[in-house]
Amino acid sequence: MEETGTKYTDCLDPKGGYENLDGYVRVVNTLDEHQNLIMRHRLYWRKGTGESIPDGYEINHLCKNRRCCNPDHLELIGRSAHKTLTNLERYAHVVALGKTLIEEGWPVKAIAWFTDRTVHSVNRWKRDLNKNGSH
Repeated sequence: MEETGTKYTDCLDPKGGYENLDGYVRVVNTLDEHQNLIMRHRLYWRKGTGESIPDGYEINHLCKNRRCCNPDHLELIGRSAHKTLTNLERYAHVVALGKTLIEEGWPVKAIAWFTDRTVHSVNRWKRDLNKNGSH
């Protein structure tokens, strides 16, 4: 996937907390009386904006650095939009591989097996290539 947009060089990654397997840092929630663990970027969003995070919304890292908690690099977006955006980024290499295999003439079922995607997904990539030309 081609990179576009602003390059973020001033990520904020203070010491403390613990990093989970997905690369997010958890810290003690100092804003609530329960003092439970919270993802650090969510805490910094709340501190930086003074707003809570409404149900059905997520904090998106514009810089794509999960450890970053710079409020200027964070945005509030709907959960559905966040999920779509995250999946597009996460699987861009799989889609690119699938489209390359289509261009090389591989059978649809073989591409589906090789990329661990459905035949429906491969056919969608194929339609996209036919519509937009090569990737």
